[in-house]
Amino acid sequence: MKNRLICYLISHATTHKATSLFSSIHKIMITTIQETFLRFLDLIFYEIISPFFHFIGHILDVVILGPLRFVNAPPMVQMVLVAMLTAIFCFFLRHLFQVEKKEHAFQKVFLKQKAQRDELHHINNWKTREQLAKTMDNEMDERFNTYLADRFVRYGLVYLLPMFLILFWVENSIGTQAVIILPAIFKSPLSLPSLVIFLTSYLITLIILFKKCKQRLKSQEKR
Repeated sequence: MKNRLICYLISHATTHKATSLFSSIHKIMITTIQETFLRFLDLIFYEIISPFFHFIGHILDVVILGPLRFVNAPPMVQMVLVAMLTAIFCFFLRHLFQVEKKEHAFQKVFLKQKAQRDELHHINNWKTREQLAKTMDNEMDERFNTYLADRFVRYGLVYLLPMFLILFWVENSIGTQAVIILPAIFKSPLSLPSLVIFLTSYLITLIILFKKCKQRLKSQEKR
């Protein structure tokens, strides 16, 4: 009995040590994999992504800000013109991603399904009518949810991503403050954050472009 107890204790201690050793090895492996992955991400960011954006920023400095600085354009004028060019570029992306065609295609399909759904009242059997209505409602809900997700991604790529990237470049190239020269009745010039000037000019330009686009679409429909 005593020998059995000693063997059991030895076996239990050996099993516990093996389990602890395996757990330690597992933690070390996980930590090593995480560190290697983070180093790989740092390598991609600092060696590829960051130099690429610095290169693009240098090109924008030469192509856009260079001529404006050559003619001694004030920082506010530079900010406004950059915001207007950003809005025009976003509309180019809107055309490139075919946003309008996809919107019209969804509306056409959705209205067709809705018309088919409204025709179900002609079915006399209420069980069949309710079953078909439920099936069609589920299909319409799924299609609408997919449309909303796609629309969110498209609008993020078309309007938000270019705006944030250009705004980051502008703040590093022009500065975070822009001076506005006011009439002589004011004692000192007014300094506004570049974010306010950029977003205001960006939104006004987008509104003008949207109105022009709607007018063009209406003229095409009349033809």
